[in-house]
Amino acid sequence: MEHKITRESGGKYEMSYIQPKCSCGWIGDKFFAYNDYQMTLVNECESEHLNKVREQNREG
Repeated sequence: MEHKITRESGGKYEMSYIQPKCSCGWIGDKFFAYNDYQMTLVNECESEHLNKVREQNREG
């Protein structure tokens, strides 16, 4: 299965958020704009998901 990551966004001002989602059905956490590391955390979350998928593919 190909894993395609998309990002959902919503909210307003400091409560605006980005939430990563994958075509496999995985939904990541919401990361809010009031967090100075919002984009870093989104990128790390996406990478962790893809790394777990790669590990599972190697094992089985």
